[in-house]
Amino acid sequence: MAYNILTYANNKTYDKLKGKSSFIQRVEFSRKFIEILNSKIRFTEKLDTKSNLNYSVLLDILQIFGMSEEGLKEFEGSLNTLVNVRNSIAHGENSRLIDDTKMNQNIELVTNLIDLILLKQVRFVQEGAYLK
Repeated sequence: MAYNILTYANNKTYDKLKGKSSFIQRVEFSRKFIEILNSKIRFTEKLDTKSNLNYSVLLDILQIFGMSEEGLKEFEGSLNTLVNVRNSIAHGENSRLIDDTKMNQNIELVTNLIDLILLKQVRFVQEGAYLK
């Protein structure tokens, strides 16, 4: 498994490295770490989108999996604007009106991003990029 995926899947294990630890705690960490290396990778949590899947968060998620950022830069401004609109609505600002044209542009934006990410995922699996 690629190291970045292994690390993300086992984030909680690395918490034991923080601060001072006793010998017994270090032994437990070593045991758990070897166990992790010898087992299947399991994600125990959802990917953290920080409640806002803006451009920066999207890049962070791609980085976790070592996936290319190619083709995404053109969506940065539109995606961040859409997230800001979503946040305004979620926080009770109802003064923002979106016309049909803008709504259709947002739908097209999300559809294009989903298609692009899906193609990246397919390529990622086909190429075995998740392996070290």
